[in-house]
Amino acid sequence: MDYPNFIIKRIMVRKLLMLLLCIVPVAMMGKKEKVAVVDTMLVRGDSLMADFDYYGAAACYEKSVAASDARNVRHKLAECYYRLQRYRDCIECLRPIKQDSLSHTGMRMMYYSYHALEHNDSIAVWGDLIQYSYRRDMEVAVSLARFYNAQKQPIAAKCAAGNYLHYDSLCVPALKQYGYAQYLDSECEDSYQKAIATYDKILKIDNDDFEAVFMKGMCLSMMDSLKLAMPYLERAAKMKDYTHAPSVLRLGLVAADLGYDVEARDYLAKAEMLMMPEPEVVYAIKKKQAGVYCNVREYRKAADALLECIRLHPNDALAYYNVSEMFRVLGDDSNYKLYLTKFLEVVPGDSMSTTDEGKRVIEEAKRRLAKL
Repeated sequence: MDYPNFIIKRIMVRKLLMLLLCIVPVAMMGKKEKVAVVDTMLVRGDSLMADFDYYGAAACYEKSVAASDARNVRHKLAECYYRLQRYRDCIECLRPIKQDSLSHTGMRMMYYSYHALEHNDSIAVWGDLIQYSYRRDMEVAVSLARFYNAQKQPIAAKCAAGNYLHYDSLCVPALKQYGYAQYLDSECEDSYQKAIATYDKILKIDNDDFEAVFMKGMCLSMMDSLKLAMPYLERAAKMKDYTHAPSVLRLGLVAADLGYDVEARDYLAKAEMLMMPEPEVVYAIKKKQAGVYCNVREYRKAADALLECIRLHPNDALAYYNVSEMFRVLGDDSNYKLYLTKFLEVVPGDSMSTTDEGKRVIEEAKRRLAKL
């Protein structure tokens, strides 16, 4: 029987398909099937890390690294160490990885681990490396600038903060570190004015930023613009309910220099309570308090403040002379004579004995003591 051509073609296609189905299994039998090896420790570690079980995840990753030292697993293990605050282990875990193979996260872990361990040289190295490779990393830029400011390296701090400010000129944390670096940079001409300009930028963004208010007041006071500084210092102290010792102390000192004796007395008393028991700070406060108390005719309190100065600095000749004057005004002849005598004993070793005014005071003290 003769079949139509289209039927013949269908029959041929079917035979060809059947032949292929028979050949393929035979061909596959000749090849060895590749089975993917699953790193069960890595999978288990990832699961535990997703549950924030860093201790358990670290144990799994340690076994995975021991079996097959893969770079991505080292990064994960290092993160576990970092989150567990095992900073030395974190550093040692990442150290075998070449610097150019470290991820951004890996470099940050090195930086912050060295920061936690206070390894200053390594902090600077890794901070600078991150800034070079990742200029938009605001957190590291601010942290590095703060580190340099704490080390009294304002030029390096300005560089670190400035690198990021080129990208984001309104970043308040970076502006704060940049402004403080300008404040610290005594070698820079008009450093306080430049710092004020930076703090003014912050105050335009947030008029209630405490740090900007306080530091603008500090800069103005350092420029001897005391009347301009006073409102900012008052505002800063009030913003912290007069519990921020530096702002209260500076407010008291400026008030005293302006002749606001009653206000100065109160502010310095608060500062003293906040800053105890730092001896040098207490000495500076007591010395200023003595003058304020004398001006408001509270001579007993002035004498007590001067006696505290003498206790802290037993060779302060002027304190002996001034306290003797307070006892003279109070009519306490015994203490008047005692401290006038001590003044003459101490003053030869004091710098005031070399000045014309000091010599005049010494001769006057000798005449007074001779009459007692």
